[in-house]
Amino acid sequence: IKIFVLIFSQGLNALISLLFLPYLSRALSPIEYGTYGQALLVVNLFVVALACGLGKVIFAFLADENYEHTKTLSSNVASGLVLGGFGLLIGLGFSSLISTLLNNENLGSLLRIYLVALPLLIGFLPLNAALIYFDHVKVSALIAVSSNLFKAILLLVSIQFFHSLEYVFISLAFVAGIQFIVAFIFLRKRKLLSIKDININLSISMIKVGIPLGMTSILGVVYKSTDSLMISNMLSVGDYAIYRNGAIEVPFIATLYASIGAIVLPDIAKLYNGGNFNSIVELKRKVISNTLGIVVPIFLILLIHSKSILIFYLSSVYESSVPIFSIFLFSLLIRITSYEDIFVVSKKNRTILYIYLVSFILNVVLNYILIKTIGKNGAAISTIITLFFIAFVSTHLSTKLIGKKFADYFDTKRILNLSFTAVILYFGFTILNSIIKDFWVFTIVIQAIVSYYIVVKLNFIDRSILMALTSKVPFFNRVLTSVVERI
Repeated sequence: IKIFVLIFSQGLNALISLLFLPYLSRALSPIEYGTYGQALLVVNLFVVALACGLGKVIFAFLADENYEHTKTLSSNVASGLVLGGFGLLIGLGFSSLISTLLNNENLGSLLRIYLVALPLLIGFLPLNAALIYFDHVKVSALIAVSSNLFKAILLLVSIQFFHSLEYVFISLAFVAGIQFIVAFIFLRKRKLLSIKDININLSISMIKVGIPLGMTSILGVVYKSTDSLMISNMLSVGDYAIYRNGAIEVPFIATLYASIGAIVLPDIAKLYNGGNFNSIVELKRKVISNTLGIVVPIFLILLIHSKSILIFYLSSVYESSVPIFSIFLFSLLIRITSYEDIFVVSKKNRTILYIYLVSFILNVVLNYILIKTIGKNGAAISTIITLFFIAFVSTHLSTKLIGKKFADYFDTKRILNLSFTAVILYFGFTILNSIIKDFWVFTIVIQAIVSYYIVVKLNFIDRSILMALTSKVPFFNRVLTSVVERI
């Protein structure tokens, strides 16, 4: 239930991003937008590379009764700040080289500004993890929404009134500092953080456990960024901007996936430590089935209307991003569960490392071949193929780790019925779309209503979850609950 409560509370966060991206794509030229994207990409790589998986490892240590919560959290945050400071020095020294590698001479100065926030970005990861672990989910969501809204306002001022990318990254660094301070003060007041409780040996232990996970995260992000990095190097900044706007995440799905990972991981950790492997399988099976029930209608509607939606959303300047967007929609069918949670809680992080290492090599090879042959679209195809590979191998190995089978995670009959229903809906919606060509917004509304009516009617989403979700909606909850009851 917490997953769906968090999804709703983070809905505003997704909406802010959804509304702000069209502004950026119109207010900035493709070159400026590409530079903005490259800077975010590089700093994100630094965050993942130096975080050493601390934001995930902390769940396993907090769930372990041998470690005190205050010492665990304090030592973890301190480790993040130190590693971030080390990364800042490295980043400042290599910023010019990075600019050269990405064929963008304007990138270096922006990197030097945003890298100042690196220690705070890394330090915030365990703070946010602790908020979720100790059931302060609303606080975590409030920090995310508030900081994202504040960031959007500052970016709007920086671009609209000063037209300065330098001010943009000063704003981003400032917001990173604010969210760190707010989370730190909240946890400190609840006596979960204390400088005197920092334990160097415990910090070293968490870093040692987290290094394989950190290396895996590096490979994971580099794998996800391989397409962007190779397009920047093999093509141009403009091509990167076109690709980046096509490879956008659907905000609701991104929120859904992040929420699943954030909420389920603590529960998986507790069940694993208690040896309740059957309960883990039951939880994963339920999450996968219900998430598919939510995702499939969205996938169908976006696939059918991809061109109309993207041009309306980002303007006709990015019409060539449409094929990339359509290809990336297939990733929605995979983002239905966390594929790393069993490895994380069992501290088998090396397994994830090996999976991502093989996947990274596969992705580089496929990207090189396909970008050379069919350009930007080839990078998107390569990424999706590799994503399916990671999902399959991770699921196979994680089920073996708890003595279960691959098929145990999946309600096969339910998924097959959902797939058959989806095929029928796709052809029906395609016919409707050909009849009502000029009113695509109207057809989307009709298709969404029909899709979710059928999904709920056929019990592809558990009614208990829907009832709990609608009861938490601050407006019209009685009406929504009544609608669900009558379906």
